[in-house]
Amino acid sequence: MIKRGRILISLIILVILILNCFFTTVQPSKNKKISGSILENIGIIRPLYKPYNITPADAAYHKTNKATVEWWYFEGILDNSLSFIFGMFALSKNKRGICTIGFQLYNNSAKDLRIAKNLFFKDIEVSEEYPSIKINGEKYIEFDIDHYNKTGEWIYNITILLEGNTINLTYKGLTKGYKGEILGGWYGPVLPKAEITGTLILNGEIINVNGVGYHEHGWNIRPPIWESGWYWGKIYSKNYSVLWVKMMQTPIREQQRFVVFSPNKTDYIYIPAEKIKFEAYYPSSFNLFAVPKIFKLNISDSDNNLYIDVLMESENVHLTQKKINRYYRYHVKINGFITYNGQTEQIENKIQIMELTRFPSLIPIL
Repeated sequence: MIKRGRILISLIILVILILNCFFTTVQPSKNKKISGSILENIGIIRPLYKPYNITPADAAYHKTNKATVEWWYFEGILDNSLSFIFGMFALSKNKRGICTIGFQLYNNSAKDLRIAKNLFFKDIEVSEEYPSIKINGEKYIEFDIDHYNKTGEWIYNITILLEGNTINLTYKGLTKGYKGEILGGWYGPVLPKAEITGTLILNGEIINVNGVGYHEHGWNIRPPIWESGWYWGKIYSKNYSVLWVKMMQTPIREQQRFVVFSPNKTDYIYIPAEKIKFEAYYPSSFNLFAVPKIFKLNISDSDNNLYIDVLMESENVHLTQKKINRYYRYHVKINGFITYNGQTEQIENKIQIMELTRFPSLIPIL
């Protein structure tokens, strides 16, 4: 009986993989609008990412009648060779579920300190009107809604108390955020580029914080059944921020790629795939779990007077997950330039964080 069950599952998976090879994720042709929408509804075709204006309610908690994934993710690249990521990852339904909060510190791109804690939703308070999360009555993530209503500026105040360590940070948005539909849910870089100030008290040591940050929020996310993974990263110059993404339908077949360019607090520009060239280069000693170490991104968009040419070289790769997904967090050194409306900003040896995610292959079940 077990053997027959495995054979049946394998056959279903085989059909899915065959469909996966034939159906593309580009918008269905006008001649096949009905069949295209059916495929989109069941997840075989994903809508191409398009950015829209984001609101404080978008960046808040989303109560749903189905179990979905939601996250608040923050990054920081500091002036003193330190960098970090932190946030909250939740699986919930109608404010019931579980979540994980954590903080990962890097020193010269190498992992240094990791602290994390698992919680039930009964231990936290969340707002559906604007980003506000409290843990056991203490503020954790708090958006300054009063300041936003007066000025339109996005400012977050962060307080993390974990294992005797204290993190107090302020994130102030420098470029305009946005949201878009993707992966069966919504994904929004709320703060594509932010100014960070504050203090870290780690193992009794006080560290003053000044640097550049990033914050994103994902909500109503369902399992990525039809994707095999993605490349994702950011590029900062003095005044600009760039988000770039390449999503894979299979390990060798691209699903979509896009770039969103944020020149200031009031604008963002969507760059379609045909104007983007992205290349990843593997090391010479290739193996089954080898990952690329060098990346090139080139954009030539005469319609928006935007030209980008950068080289990203790996300084360190941290495999943070490997039991189910393989999640690689990179620190990369970036060199190149961004030219917008005739003004060029050079990027020289700037460290940034990017990621490569690979979802598990279904083949071994066969």
